Amino acid sequence: GAVLEQRLRDKGVSKVQRHAFLEDQETLEDQTNDVDAVVRGSVVLSLSRAIASAVEQVKPNEIIVATTGGLAAANAVIEELARLYAEANEATVKVLEVPDAAIANQIDRAVEEKFHPATGIRARWQALSLIQKGNLLAAWGAVSHLENQLGQDWTKVVRWLADFAASLPLANECDIEVLRHPKMAVRAALRVELALRAGDIPRAVHGTVAFYESALWDHLLERFERTGKKQRGLDVLRLKKGAKAPEGEKLLRNDATDEEDKRNCPFERLDDGTYLFFGNGAGRFAQRYVESKPLKKLVDAIGKVKHLRNDVAHNEPTPELMQKAREAMRDADLWSRDVPPQFLEQPLVQCVLKELGVEEPKLLCKKLLKTVRARLLLSPQPASDGRKEE
Repeated sequence: GAVLEQRLRDKGVSKVQRHAFLEDQETLEDQTNDVDAVVRGSVVLSLSRAIASAVEQVKPNEIIVATTGGLAAANAVIEELARLYAEANEATVKVLEVPDAAIANQIDRAVEEKFHPATGIRARWQALSLIQKGNLLAAWGAVSHLENQLGQDWTKVVRWLADFAASLPLANECDIEVLRHPKMAVRAALRVELALRAGDIPRAVHGTVAFYESALWDHLLERFERTGKKQRGLDVLRLKKGAKAPEGEKLLRNDATDEEDKRNCPFERLDDGTYLFFGNGAGRFAQRYVESKPLKKLVDAIGKVKHLRNDVAHNEPTPELMQKAREAMRDADLWSRDVPPQFLEQPLVQCVLKELGVEEPKLLCKKLLKTVRARLLLSPQPASDGRKEE
């Protein structure tokens, strides 16, 4: 250490800190203690304090780690601590290595460390573990640093899932069909199921009510088409050819002025024969219009819990409030009584989706996860000479 310090000063490096993490009769590990069997905790703490102090004093934009000799177990700790403190201080990290000069046919020279396959594999199983627990955004956070790394194209699958969870536009190359399912209720149901797996009750509450609204619109859009126009902030819809026109006492006349009528009316027919649909009463109208028993039952069930979405949106979702939400959703037969609760296992949810033409709705999430597992597992690669490996 002293020799290296002097060498650095001779090269013009004025600020040099030398830290001894083992002194006297200290050992790197303690085989009698499982926690300290590889590297003692006191050694890790000593290294951590030294690196933290150096970063705090220098405030670097880039940290270069050159653990080209010494103790391998300690070097691994040093590299990860450097990455930790670099991330905490918004700095980049470059790890150096010295290739075998005899093999490289050159003099010993430090070069940037090559990407280790184990790093990508470690990231794969960490991402997969998070995804299977419903933490799609966390999974992307865990692997996003590998996005542009050569040979790590699998990360795009995790990115698609995160964009789906956040309701962001999916990349054109995304070929996981269920993420682009034409029925909004399918996408809403998947988000609820994944939120429940992750224990995100506020998002699951919001998504459950969104599922009802999505199913309603899926039914309406089987019979109406969007015109691309808006009026009073609402989409203007046109009746599709051959579809039955809505009728009955709920039809709001263009000259209606009664506020109560406006609140209770699900739609308004405009002079050009197009329609505006309102939130209040629209669910019950839709189940009558399409003669849907499942949708009627869903409307009734949502009526018992719809207020919970306002609690999530406008109040602090406290643990007590979220426990009441769990109980209310279970009592309404919208969530199961499993731990964690399930959404797609509920008969009511399955009936609504089946009526929309979805096959095996209870398997939607399981099939998605099966597809993702297949994408994230390593598959055999062609041999270097072009022959396929058996």
